[in-house]
Amino acid sequence: MKIRKAHKEDILSILNLVKEFTLEHRKISKLKKALDIEKVLEIRKKIIQQEIKNKTGIIFLAESEKKCVGYIFAIKGFFYDRSDKTKVYISDIFVEKKFRKKGIAKLLISNLIRWCKKEKIKQIFLDVDSNNQKVKEFYKILKFEEISIKMGKTLK
Repeated sequence: MKIRKAHKEDILSILNLVKEFTLEHRKISKLKKALDIEKVLEIRKKIIQQEIKNKTGIIFLAESEKKCVGYIFAIKGFFYDRSDKTKVYISDIFVEKKFRKKGIAKLLISNLIRWCKKEKIKQIFLDVDSNNQKVKEFYKILKFEEISIKMGKTLK
């Protein structure tokens, strides 16, 4: 398994993983509103291109036999304050189903942590769907702590 930084040539591979991630997330999310996959991919493509070009974030890819099987995408700053470069927000982390339980997600996070230390980043944040117990436990094993609960309401 090889972990490496993504480049602009990797955008199509990343978007294929983003599509899988979005379809899988739709199944477990409490917010059941169907996402328009093509719209999601269009928006994500622009964001990924911008982050790679401006180096305001980082994407690490996991490769098996030169095929992208997972990624982590983190953005410097934090939602309401992108200027705070002491924080990173993990937007996505995803590993294809057949490659799970092999330590790939831990490798992706380890690479992100090394990058954060080099960049003098002090905190890492992320969101987890409240229905996703497996992922919550995974992050707790890695010493992430629950610091807030996000709530929402679907209007009819």
